Formats: sequence, C-alpha cells, structure tokens
Amino acid sequence: MSAFEVIQKLDDLESEFSSKKKKLSKLESELNQAKIELVDHKKVLMKEQNDVDKLDEARLSHVFIRLFGKMDEKIEKENLELLQAKVKYDERVNAVAQLELSISDIQHRLSFLKSEILVTREEGAKLYTEVQRRNNQLDNKIVELKSEILEVDQALQAGKDVLSVLEETKGELRSAEGWSTWDTFAGGGIISDMMKYTKMDNAQVAMNQLSQAIRIFRVELKDVSTDVPLNFIGVSMGTKTLDILFDNIFTDWSVRSKIQENIRQLDQMENQIQPIFTILKKRRTDIQNTLSEIEIN
Repeated sequence: MSAFEVIQKLDDLESEFSSKKKKLSKLESELNQAKIELVDHKKVLMKEQNDVDKLDEARLSHVFIRLFGKMDEKIEKENLELLQAKVKYDERVNAVAQLELSISDIQHRLSFLKSEILVTREEGAKLYTEVQRRNNQLDNKIVELKSEILEVDQALQAGKDVLSVLEETKGELRSAEGWSTWDTFAGGGIISDMMKYTKMDNAQVAMNQLSQAIRIFRVELKDVSTDVPLNFIGVSMGTKTLDILFDNIFTDWSVRSKIQENIRQLDQMENQIQPIFTILKKRRTDIQNTLSEIEIN
C-alpha cells in the first residue's frame, strides 16, 4: 500500500469513527429519553390495570350493581384504556430494545474502527519513516549532484582561463616572431632586438601564468567524476623550454625558429583542450537531467 493509499484509508476510517461517535451520542440520548418514557408508561399501565382489577371485584357486589346499572360499560371503557396503555408501553419497550441493539452495533463498529485506525497509523508511521529515509537519500543525492555540477563548472572555468592565457601567450610570441623576422631578414638593429626581447620577456611572463592556469585546470579535472584525459600537455611546454630557449640564443634565425615551434606547440595544446570542453559540457548536461528528474518526482 502506498503512502497516499494509507493516508486515504486513515482519513476514511477517522471520518467514519467521528460520524459513528456522534451517532452513538445521539442514540444514547434517545435511549435515556425512551427509558424515562418507558417508566412513565409503565406507571400508566399499572394504574389502568389496577382500575380494571377494582372494577372486576366491584362487579361481584350486588349493591354496586344496584347503584350503577352501567357497570359493563365502565368495565369495557377501563379495559380499552388498559389495552391502549399496554400498546404504548410495548412500543416503548420495543423502542428501548431497538435503541440498545443499535447502540451495541455501533459500539462494536467503533471498537473495530479504533483497532483499524491504530493498525493503519502504525503502517503509516512505518511508511513515513521509509519515505523520510528515501527523502533523505534523495536530498543527499541532490546535494551530491549539485556539488558535481559546481565541480564541472569550476573545471570549465579553469579550462577557459587556460585558453585565455594561452591566447595571450601566443599573441606575445607572434609579436616576438614578427620582430625576429624583421631582425633576421631586414637587419633591424638594436631597436628591433630590444622590441624582440621585450616581447619574449612578456611571453615568458605569460607562459608562467599559463603554467599556473594549467596546474589549476588539472586539479579541477581530477575533481570531476568523468573520463577526462589529463596528459594533454607535453613536458616541452613547461617553463624549462622557454628558459632553455632564452638562455641559449646564438643566432636570430634560431630564435625565430624556436618561437615558431612554441607557437605550434601552443596550437596543439589548444586543439587538445577543446575536446575536454565537449566532455565536460556533456557531463554537466547528464547531471542536470538526473537532478531535474529527482526534483520533479
């Protein structure tokens, strides 16, 4: 039996119990009145019976006959009154008996209803406990799912931060590449060298920021319960690469080539990150759908 059915059954039982209680109270009041009337009619009956008995005794007296010539009419009248009193008395006796029977039936029904109400309440209490347990489980599941959504959102944001810094880093490297090309093919001189190394310094700062953003992204991905590749960043993209690059500049040509290689590696990194976004977004949609089903039900 479902919780709704138990509640409905209990409501029906308690409604009938309340109705029967009211009816019982009314019948008990009627019974008390009927017993009072029964006593009164019994007195009337006894009086009428006594009158008839006296007339029967008097009829044996010749003196009475001489004094009252219409004795038979008197006796007939008293017998009629006795009969009427007897009918009314019997009606009250029957009324009392019927009321007592009805009261007995209602009392038995009330006893049954009381027992059923207790049993149904116990059943309802068990179901309530079970429902509470299930609700607690659902509440815990909802909290868990919302936490997962938050973790996925944090991972997505961390990934966006990586892409943002990555684009900034590539921008600085492309600018440095431009000055390096000018220096290599046009003999830019000291001004182009200064601009080139300024851009390379900026790229180094951006690369350090990128390394930090990647570290945070990795941490966030580990918190997400899904199959996300964590090896999308090669060792060559660490700060050591740039340290080696900037510490070992021998010719303008080699600097330009290494800048281009770093840009190529950053492009590869971006291409590897994009599928992770697809995985995370699908994961978020799946979690949200599960959460919506639980909250609707």
